[in-house]
Order: sequence, then structure tokens, then C-alpha cells
Amino acid sequence: GSLRAGQLSADICIEGDDYFFTGLFNTGGPIESFIRWNGRFTSIGRFVGRVPRSTAYLVMEENLRKGNSKIVLAAHGTTTVHGRKRTSKIMDLPPGDDLMSALFLSGGCRREMVVHDGEDPYEIDLIDIKAGDAVKQGADHFAGDADRCKYRFTYHTGRVRKIDVWHAQVSGHEFPVRIRIRVPIFPDAVLRLRNPSLTDSDNQ
Repeated sequence: GSLRAGQLSADICIEGDDYFFTGLFNTGGPIESFIRWNGRFTSIGRFVGRVPRSTAYLVMEENLRKGNSKIVLAAHGTTTVHGRKRTSKIMDLPPGDDLMSALFLSGGCRREMVVHDGEDPYEIDLIDIKAGDAVKQGADHFAGDADRCKYRFTYHTGRVRKIDVWHAQVSGHEFPVRIRIRVPIFPDAVLRLRNPSLTDSDNQ
């Protein structure tokens, strides 16, 4: 079985090799042991081949339970963190690309990825690929064949999670249409991406 993991809405603008990716993310339930987030993100970057390479990443996060918020801006080799209940800090930008671009804009399965959330680095390694996996998710969500990428996600603390990502063609571009995160003890947490709002200057 699986549990509802939250909601994600995203808007993507692609002009040549450049992209602008922004969205809202609200998590809930067991997935919060993997990522706990209610807020907005924006990523700007370029596609190198089929791989997104972010140049700037902004996160505005709200924790309703703790009553605090945080703004993270990662660009030009540094990360600046502003918090409602703490002083601002500046640190070196972690290696790799931002997590949201890497997970949601990568065209197909990638052998390995180094990613970050603006503050901490993570490693993602490909375990297996299953091509032509049938996906059925209900109204307003993708249904059809997709390539399933099985990943191992390693935190900077050494903790490990397994993630399955299904990639399929949407509006002429390849996007993840389903993400499953395996959570210990609980049923798997599943994110179903609604068909994104996509603006592509090449198709206009």
C-alpha cells in the first residue's frame, strides 16, 4: 500500500536551454521523515544535454508546527539563510545541483547525482531501471507507460532512503510523473505530480 505524501504544483518555463522552475510544496504524513516542507521554491538554470544545471535556487519555507520560517538563497557559490527566530548566516554553496531540479527536471534515469537543499549535500545512486512500467494514478494525473528509476538516497548524515521515480513524456518533455519514497515501518509515501504548467518558447 501507499500513503498520501502531500501536494506539489509546479510551473516550468523553458527557453532554448534555459529553464525557470517554480512551485509550491506541502508535505504531510510519513514522508516528513524524508523531507518536511511547506513553502515555495524557485530554481533557475540551464540544461546541459538532458541534465539540469541550476545557477540560482530560492526556498521560502514555513513550519506551522514550530511557528517559524526560513528563506534560503543559493547562488554565485554561496548560500544565505534568513530565519525568523535566528540571525542570518552565509556559507559556501554545497556541491551539486538543487534537489528539486535534479529530481523533477532530469530527463530520464541518471547513474548518480550529487544534490543539495541549499544547505546540505546529498548523494543519489541509481540501483535499477524498469522500462515501460504502466502508471495509473487517477484523474488529472499522468496515465500510461513510464520508465521507472530506482535510486538510493544518502543523506549527509549517512542515513539512507530508497526512492523510485517514474519518468514519462509530458508536453514534449520528459518529467517525473510519480515518486515513491520507502519509509521504514509505514507504507510507502507517494507523490503524484499533476500535469505541470509548461511554457516552451521552442514550441510557440
